[in-house]
Amino acid sequence: MGKRVPPQSIDAEQYVLGSCLLSAEVVDAVSEILTSDDFYRADHKQIFQAILDLYQAGKPVDLISLTEELRSRGVLDRVGGVTYIASLPNHVESPLLARHHAELVREKAILRAVLSRCHHLVERIYAGTLDGKEAMQDLQRAALELSEQDKQNAGLQPIRPLLQGAVAGIEERYRNKGKLPGLSTGLADLDKFTGGLRKGDLILIAARPSMGKTSLCDQIAVEVARSGGVVALFTTEVRGTRVAEKIIIQTARLNGHAIRIGYLGENEWSGVCDASAKLSSIKLYVDDHPHPTPAHIRAQVHKLNAKHGRVDLVVVDYIGQLDPGKKVDTRVRELAEITRSLKAMAKDFNCPVIAASQLNRAVEAQGEKRPTLSDLRDSGDLEQDSDLVLLLWRPEFYNPLDRPGMAEIIIAKQREGPTGSIWVAFVKEHTRFHDLAGEAGEVADALPKKSKAGKRNLKLV
Repeated sequence: MGKRVPPQSIDAEQYVLGSCLLSAEVVDAVSEILTSDDFYRADHKQIFQAILDLYQAGKPVDLISLTEELRSRGVLDRVGGVTYIASLPNHVESPLLARHHAELVREKAILRAVLSRCHHLVERIYAGTLDGKEAMQDLQRAALELSEQDKQNAGLQPIRPLLQGAVAGIEERYRNKGKLPGLSTGLADLDKFTGGLRKGDLILIAARPSMGKTSLCDQIAVEVARSGGVVALFTTEVRGTRVAEKIIIQTARLNGHAIRIGYLGENEWSGVCDASAKLSSIKLYVDDHPHPTPAHIRAQVHKLNAKHGRVDLVVVDYIGQLDPGKKVDTRVRELAEITRSLKAMAKDFNCPVIAASQLNRAVEAQGEKRPTLSDLRDSGDLEQDSDLVLLLWRPEFYNPLDRPGMAEIIIAKQREGPTGSIWVAFVKEHTRFHDLAGEAGEVADALPKKSKAGKRNLKLV
């Protein structure tokens, strides 16, 4: 069997090059799609690069200018000489079709890139330099990198269509006064402060252990799913069945400890069954891989997007357990790679991504032990890449008499929005957060009763 030829379309390449010689507008259009590396033939790479350089220098792109440019580079004869350059426009029926042919050239380039990466991976497998896990990670990383390279909308865009899109968004919010621009968290005060979870945002929920960050992540995920959203939840510390058990407890408002030791009465068992029935039809998908890579997460979200046509929310609990998928010299750089990947995923799938994170131990040395944004400083680019940073603090964890049953959600960073904080109720038995003004009677029944530090007790509105 003869040697197979990689994917390519010489006719499309000639069509693009010939069209560029006929119209400067074509050069502008195809330069948004192609680079010289996308061409299969080496002579076509050199010709297209010369065309781009002439155009970017403000010089005319015609037969004479291109010929002189190639001659000055010493490659004119190598690319076929004046005769070949002059023949290129003969391949063009209409320059208006140049964009279509440019997309075909790009498509073939993508296929060649995929083949090259796969061939490299196959060679390493045959050489015995990879184990199974490394091979899977390499494959996922290759897919992620190729996907990043395929973005065609990262260049400059004229302001007019952007203004039209902005005005349309403002008008929609004007016509829907009182409606959240983002997804509801289920906590009214938090929604008022932030406008909800916005598409394309990376949202960081950070706290020291046992503050309730996992509970808040799970609660928000269920809230969005119960409202009709498609949600992907990546849980790295517990199995999927434990997550399911926890959201049953949250939904049914049951005593979690009693459930876990099997101490159920008739009412509790009925609550479990009712909650399970309510939750069984929601579009919440759980991945309990203990150390997923960003590429693995992206691949799973891509599958979900293909299945439902959208993904409304991605939750990653927690970021410290993620594997960057490649060797990085420091943990700070690892986290930087991970957060950049999560932010890119939020933009690419046009959905909010929530990532839970642990604050560093320096918080424990502070007098009040109340976290601040500075406690993220040693955590890579978490603060920089995040659009919204929420810090959780429950003072009763350190002093049982200090505001029992209350938690502060500190809005430490909000891109294009105010910072501050809100107080919510936290019912430890249900591992659930509540608005202070909402469900007051139900929350009050589950909260600690009046202590000696009465003036610090929770006051429900």
